[in-house]
Amino acid sequence: MRNIHFIVLSILLSITQISWNQKQSAHVKYFAGTLSQALEVAQTQNKPVFIKGYTDWCGYCKLLDRKTLADEGVASYLNAHFINLRVNMERADGPEIANKYRIKGFPTMLVLSPTGKELDRYTGFRDAATLKPELEKAIDTFKKRN
Repeated sequence: MRNIHFIVLSILLSITQISWNQKQSAHVKYFAGTLSQALEVAQTQNKPVFIKGYTDWCGYCKLLDRKTLADEGVASYLNAHFINLRVNMERADGPEIANKYRIKGFPTMLVLSPTGKELDRYTGFRDAATLKPELEKAIDTFKKRN
């Protein structure tokens, strides 16, 4: 009887570990390039660009990464429907992008057409249950315009 309890406990722990690992492995695949390069790719793939604007000191930006953007549903949706770009708004071409799109607070997430026109904007932290429907709506709007 003791062996059966040990086996059942081992199986339950294994299932819990596998489930936890799968949740932890969800991540957004970010384009490794500039905004202009991301827009070129977006034009060839006929997808909008999702920009996650952040700074190093922004606590809510880090929370967005750990919670919302690590959610399997949000990450897989972003990866399937957008060219994703992560931009530090205080480095490289970040200040230019922040100025062009009038980004004043962080985190700010933008949805851009392949030509660079702003289609939608989300400012501040959002949980997965809030962000995913907003992204779905942005894709619906994008598809209606194209």
